Amino acid sequence: MDTTEVLEILGMVNELENISKVEITLGESPSIVIEKVEGTIKEKPLTKGVEAPTKNELETFGGFGAAKAYSPSPTGNLASEGQRKYADDLAKKLGGSDMMNIVYGLAQVLEVPADEILHPDLWLEQLTRDQANSYLDILEQQYKKQSRGGFQ
Repeated sequence: MDTTEVLEILGMVNELENISKVEITLGESPSIVIEKVEGTIKEKPLTKGVEAPTKNELETFGGFGAAKAYSPSPTGNLASEGQRKYADDLAKKLGGSDMMNIVYGLAQVLEVPADEILHPDLWLEQLTRDQANSYLDILEQQYKKQSRGGFQ
């Protein structure tokens, strides 16, 4: 056992609160003895208590709903809120009242059927990261062209 190991052990022991004695012997047969404080461990006071429900609240509780009635929307691969809002804003600026133009334009550039493009009306709730990455690049290019007077 070298000095760095001893210092690491002392650092860990120093952080403990319920230690009464530490013995470290070095030499041919190094050993470490750590004694705990006997008795109760110090309890920290609660900063905020939780109130128990009243009898009336317990009687009126309707219980939990069935799991089959709940259908969560997948959020694991959902684009960030900023990406979804930005894509939606660009689509509204480019497409105006006809959002199918956006769908057809994205389908043409991405070389996929229009059915595989998520409709812009659903972007705020369902746009994934992958879709946002590919759609935003195309929409930004089109918006730059339009703002320079390339097309209307």
